[in-house]
Amino acid sequence: MAPLRDTKPLRVTELPGDTECLGDIEPPILNIRRILQRNPNKKLGFVVYRCTYADDAQWAQFMGYLNSQTQRNLKKAGLGDFSLRLDWNVQQDPSLDGADFEEAREKFRRWTAEGGDFVYTYPARACVIVDQHSVESVLEYEERDDRVDTVGTTWVWLVSKYDEGPADWEEDSDEEDEVNESDDEADDASDEGPDEKGAKDKVRDTMVGIHYLLPRVYSFLDNIGWHSILDFDGGVACP
Repeated sequence: MAPLRDTKPLRVTELPGDTECLGDIEPPILNIRRILQRNPNKKLGFVVYRCTYADDAQWAQFMGYLNSQTQRNLKKAGLGDFSLRLDWNVQQDPSLDGADFEEAREKFRRWTAEGGDFVYTYPARACVIVDQHSVESVLEYEERDDRVDTVGTTWVWLVSKYDEGPADWEEDSDEEDEVNESDDEADDASDEGPDEKGAKDKVRDTMVGIHYLLPRVYSFLDNIGWHSILDFDGGVACP
């Protein structure tokens, strides 16, 4: 079998779909294309955990919007000929209605541990969770003509299977803080509850604009990493 990645990365300044990529990095979108071409059984998508069962008609409308936006993005990114490989693998379990993310996350972890993500282009690092707020973000959004939601009005939750640590720049900042604020550490620690210490380093879920979910965020997770997609102000990520 031919290797999934060429030994010599391509050097480009721009990818299809206005995805900027600097330096000696193999273009993520082009890498997805190579993998799909060489592996006819591989699919594109995230596992989706449905965590709201208020209204099946609303859910159908949400999924219709998710599919239409993603198909448009695949075409723009030069992956339109692989549109039939799109597979959200929606997990429907009424016991998850209104469930917290940790319950769905544990199901996702077990699924990946059993090799369920083998069918996808990349190993599944994160899953999509859709709650009622996500559904309502679509229901309340009025799509007009070919207008594209680039500001994250419509969104879903993306949840990592890992307790993601700090980004490289955060680690550097933490080292400086240790030098400059070492005298205050004891006082700060005494004010923290048992679940607060180190919580900032466990950023394992984020809201992501549907427009950016696939293929952009999908490719970023494998090629650049979790922290490349986050909105550190706590808003909807639109990387």
